[in-house]
Amino acid sequence: MLIRKLLRTAWGYKAQFISMILMITLGMGMFLGFNMEWKTIEVDTFKFFDDTDYADYRLYSEKGFTREDLDKIAAIDGVDRATRYLSVNLDIKGEKNKSLALDVSEDYTVSTFMVTDGAPYDKNGDGIWLSDKFAAANGYRIGDRLSLAFQGVAITGEIVGLIKAGEHMICVADKNQMMPDYNTFGFAYISPKKLRAVLEEKIKSDFADELKKSNVPEEFIDDSLTKLIVTDKMLDEATDKVFAQMNLISDTEKEPLEKAIHDALGRTIMVTPKDDHIVYQESQGEAEEGKTMGSVLPVLFLAIAILTMVTTMHRIATKEKTQIGTLKALGFKNRRILRHYTSYGLLIGLVGAGLGIALGYGVCKLIMSENGMMGTYFDMPDWSAAIPSFCYPVLIGTVLLLTLINFLSVRQ
Repeated sequence: MLIRKLLRTAWGYKAQFISMILMITLGMGMFLGFNMEWKTIEVDTFKFFDDTDYADYRLYSEKGFTREDLDKIAAIDGVDRATRYLSVNLDIKGEKNKSLALDVSEDYTVSTFMVTDGAPYDKNGDGIWLSDKFAAANGYRIGDRLSLAFQGVAITGEIVGLIKAGEHMICVADKNQMMPDYNTFGFAYISPKKLRAVLEEKIKSDFADELKKSNVPEEFIDDSLTKLIVTDKMLDEATDKVFAQMNLISDTEKEPLEKAIHDALGRTIMVTPKDDHIVYQESQGEAEEGKTMGSVLPVLFLAIAILTMVTTMHRIATKEKTQIGTLKALGFKNRRILRHYTSYGLLIGLVGAGLGIALGYGVCKLIMSENGMMGTYFDMPDWSAAIPSFCYPVLIGTVLLLTLINFLSVRQ
């Protein structure tokens, strides 16, 4: 009988009940959705960074790094892995307003990539591993040839694999570009062996340019080039110059690491932690924004729901004094009658929580999915939703709090 009475009363105050349920749904939905968003960012991006050996520190030197420099830094206590690294933006030959960030990880122990299709990485390979999103946006396929303009020579090779890389999870040309645009800019990797072959061609090209400046006859230039022997020493010097960056994996704090590097190399170089790298910086910024939204918006919606509940339940209890007296006359005890009116708040809380959970998952997927809002910003393989562990007790506690507030509203 009391259940039918509950439903009749709810229908009689349907506008107020719908308003309370809607506010609770929005509050819990926003709480769960935005907390799931930042947690998903943390879990999925950190996993991607681990899978692609994302660098903790980046070292820069205008004069470049030698193999000896690398050995000295790798020997520093606290440095787990280190590699000389090249990342340079190059135009695609034959394509207007299209360019790539060309990367080379010499030892391929830091700042690696994940192959989504095609051949695995080969340190002696002659091919090009291209961003899968850039390839899809521009119609490139495995087996196509790509040519990049590099310091007067061409880097030409076959696309052997499509990839994603932690270093380019947010693929922008520089800090002036706000959003990735894969129609015009992407990234690619080549092997150290291919880079060395390109540098050999560059040495020959520079030699020919010098002869041309001296007005040497063309036939003599061709003859000189066929006789030119590019030695390992010449290639090593050229390689040292282009590797102006070194990437490290280390848990050491920045200041002691800087001192150790200075002592090892005998010179001061620029050391930047991952917090200053645009990919890590922006991903953590998005997570912090989600935390803020998840803590502010729900409070507003739940506060409105609580105020509506207090006034509505007080009005119901006051208006139904005659019915309460009738129930007492029929033998219903005060405790049971109070439990009946308290169940209104429990019902509202449970319905609002159920709808809020569905809304929260929808909000998370709307933001954090390959086809969602962040899908245009992040380029990563896994978009599995994650939920912070504290969300479960908070949701249960909110329903209990609403029930308690309802109990206090009608108790007198």
